[in-house]
Amino acid sequence: YANVAAKKLLDELGVAIEGLLPDTFKESFSAAIATEEKIDTILKIAEKEYEFLLVPFVDSGYINIYGVDVTDKLKTENLAKESEKRLKIQYTIADLLSASNEPIPYTLTKIIEGFCSTTDWNCGAFWVVKQSNSLKESLTCISYWQSPEIADREFETQTKELLLEKGIGLPGKIWNTEKFLWLHDLTLIEDFNFPRAKNAAKIGFHGAFGYPIFFKGKFLGVIEFFSSNVHKPNMDIIEMFEASSKQIAQYITRKLSEELIKESEEKY
Repeated sequence: YANVAAKKLLDELGVAIEGLLPDTFKESFSAAIATEEKIDTILKIAEKEYEFLLVPFVDSGYINIYGVDVTDKLKTENLAKESEKRLKIQYTIADLLSASNEPIPYTLTKIIEGFCSTTDWNCGAFWVVKQSNSLKESLTCISYWQSPEIADREFETQTKELLLEKGIGLPGKIWNTEKFLWLHDLTLIEDFNFPRAKNAAKIGFHGAFGYPIFFKGKFLGVIEFFSSNVHKPNMDIIEMFEASSKQIAQYITRKLSEELIKESEEKY
């Protein structure tokens, strides 16, 4: 038996009354019968999320199913959670930058760790423009953090040793265009000049993005992140870094000025 609402759901599933339900239900049904207890579960059906209450009547050999469409409810809850995450990250960054008396690399590493630990991004790095003895500019990594779950350290070692010119790698490409870059899956990109591709693939990185850091129109560097998950472009994250990048740039400039003053005082 199915009421009007249940009949509509069965039609979406392509199942007739007294027909077999899809495999999606098997695990929950088996658990309800085995435990002889009610089970509350959420299942995805035809791009919608349904919450089901399964009530077994073992002696009679059937299960009553009560369901409700919770798609909109879950979307609202997920949006609220994501918003809460972003605020937490922004507060963390602001606190670190305003109160830090630590060296620049230490503070930037803590910012990267804070972002990754709050989201599902696995590692990040901060690159700054430096001049070599030949006065040629290149990007060098001054801060790096990766999840303790990643045992492989070759990607970290390579990142810290690299000097990137404009157009080379994720940071170099951002330096060249002076715009953020979001790559939803590194493994699908064939024409991208990425020196760390082999080690990134070895770890299993897919998603990547980076954001340029400017101070009064001058390019200072790039903050980048990598994830083992495929990530579609997330404008909420980009907008968050648009705001935070200004704070980071002010912090770096302030600390560099303090260091110059300190060096001058020590000299004279």
